[in-house]
Amino acid sequence: MVRRARIGWTLAVAAAAAGCTAQPPALAPVTGRVTFAGAPITCGINVFSPDADSGCRGACASGEIGPDGRYTLVTDNQPGAVPGWHRVTVAALSAGYGPRLPERFREPARSRLRAEVRAGQSNQIDFKLEGP
Repeated sequence: MVRRARIGWTLAVAAAAAGCTAQPPALAPVTGRVTFAGAPITCGINVFSPDADSGCRGACASGEIGPDGRYTLVTDNQPGAVPGWHRVTVAALSAGYGPRLPERFREPARSRLRAEVRAGQSNQIDFKLEGP
């Protein structure tokens, strides 16, 4: 129960910070794995926010990070993300679930994480996070 509440809160904060919209273009499947300092993030969430500066518009996509660090993105309860460039945030929900991430990974403008979702194909996007 607490885990779901934290995930909901983290997603809401990331979506609000990124200025996400709810226009539903065609989605492309996205899966991947998130590690920090070589170890998987074992409990958390990542959010792909369309980067309007790169011409990408639409709703944010999010994926719950599982015990092996793997995630699958969903947008408005549909699998996938809008094609184009995204700013990405990652939040590990508790230090007890894996390595502690620097706070900057929770903020789209500071995370320095970007990813391109390509239309018409399955996208495998892994994140190997390092340092402060």
